Amino acid sequence: MEAIATSLDITPSKPLSTACHGPCDVSSRKVAIPFEANVLGLRENGQTLVIVTVDWFYASPGLRERILCRCAGRLDEAGLVVAASHTHTSPNPDRTKIGFSKVDPEYVEWAEDAIANRVDEILCKGEWHPVRLRFTTTACDCSIHRRRKIWWPRRLPFRRVVSIFSNATGPRDRELRLLRVENQDNSLFAVIWGVSCHPTDWPRYRELSSDYPGGVRQALRTRIGVELPVLFLQGFCGNLRPPSIGRWPRRGTWRSRVLAFASIVLNGPSFVGFTAREYTKWMDSIAKSAKEALDQAAQTHPLVTKLLIRRASIPLTALGLSGEVGQVTFHSFDLDENLRFVGISAEVCWEYAALINGAFAGKTIWPVGYIDNVYGYLPTKAMLAEGGYEVRGFMKPFGIKGEFVANIDEIIIESL
Repeated sequence: MEAIATSLDITPSKPLSTACHGPCDVSSRKVAIPFEANVLGLRENGQTLVIVTVDWFYASPGLRERILCRCAGRLDEAGLVVAASHTHTSPNPDRTKIGFSKVDPEYVEWAEDAIANRVDEILCKGEWHPVRLRFTTTACDCSIHRRRKIWWPRRLPFRRVVSIFSNATGPRDRELRLLRVENQDNSLFAVIWGVSCHPTDWPRYRELSSDYPGGVRQALRTRIGVELPVLFLQGFCGNLRPPSIGRWPRRGTWRSRVLAFASIVLNGPSFVGFTAREYTKWMDSIAKSAKEALDQAAQTHPLVTKLLIRRASIPLTALGLSGEVGQVTFHSFDLDENLRFVGISAEVCWEYAALINGAFAGKTIWPVGYIDNVYGYLPTKAMLAEGGYEVRGFMKPFGIKGEFVANIDEIIIESL
């Protein structure tokens, strides 16, 4: 197998608002951790796969097409994977997400052009390097389930509803996945890593930040000693978030904090946000796991590579929904006979990891959410009767209408 790789800074040059962290459309005061796009190209037996990761809330609607147009004749539809980190403290690059901060078109166009130009540049240069791949997983319990049935105190009579509330017994991702891309002399060429956890809990408002994906990237580069490309693939974190749990909310208006406190009195501790010290400790624990995985992977046998790419899509109406983002895409690729990356253009709830593992017995599945143009959340069939944000609450801010069909699990698995 051969590879090419690059990274580029896509930090905005002006104080844009964060997409979904604090008040909407309020200018930021500083950039805490810069934003990047990282690119890895793999080539084997006439097939080319280019993975582009961005430190964004979602990928912009035009990014994928801009890259394909710029690289026409060198890269086809199935050969391009675009994945966002879902960082809430990034600018909002997606105009279809109408319930969040406004998009700055000038910034988005500049970033799309810069990324497309860089991908085209490395493909044109054609400086492919022979590489080996080594894969591992390590323990990383960095998230908590966020769906729980609670007493809802905001109207009388009180009623039981499924809400965004800490659920320590709910299923969650407890692994960190990492792939070393090595030169023939065993030196590192690039790294791909991933966990499943919403990047929602940066401890300060009005700061742009790539959050833990950027912080862990910095830690890995420090460990490696070279500024090489580090790609982050967000997992199925639709209903998983950081365990910033307590009894008194630290953020929001006084009214929202009092209402949240009333709910906590009735239902027990829930999400209140990290302090700066708590956040640093939490992010450092992820970085520690990533560095352990980096060393652990170096001791594994190289993969017997066998690149196999599959891309498919279904209309959003097949799920019972409609919106400006009119389709759901599924992009999977195998790097050997056992390791399969499965990407879905949605905020996929974690329970799909078990369903997909069951459907592809014998494969090690690397789950990837937030590819391409994300329409919204993907709940399981079991969640539909329960309701909650991941089933109905997300629709208005995402510009989505309709009601999920009852056989949603079957449709997703068949599409893969």
